[in-house]
Amino acid sequence: SKLTWLAAALERTPWFNGDSLSLVDFAYAPLFMRTEILAIGDALYPADRLPRTAAWGRRLLELPVVRDSVVADFPELLRQHIRSKAPYAAERLGLQGSSD
Repeated sequence: SKLTWLAAALERTPWFNGDSLSLVDFAYAPLFMRTEILAIGDALYPADRLPRTAAWGRRLLELPVVRDSVVADFPELLRQHIRSKAPYAAERLGLQGSSD
């Protein structure tokens, strides 16, 4: 529900600040990247209820500057970090195994 207000900001434009990318867009990129890696994006911003927010996240993740902003093995590093620092979260996210 906290992300629903984003839908209004994205009502008629592809980016948060209109037709041009802004720092606000890039500030949200890590959220979308991590929710995609952990497969929890649909729980936070379901495409059927928040289609603009979900589409915004997809557009951001398609940008080479966003994709290339992390090391190639970032998904596994993130999962390992969660396993070692947040075992409860790892269990809730189904990350208990040694690799995914």
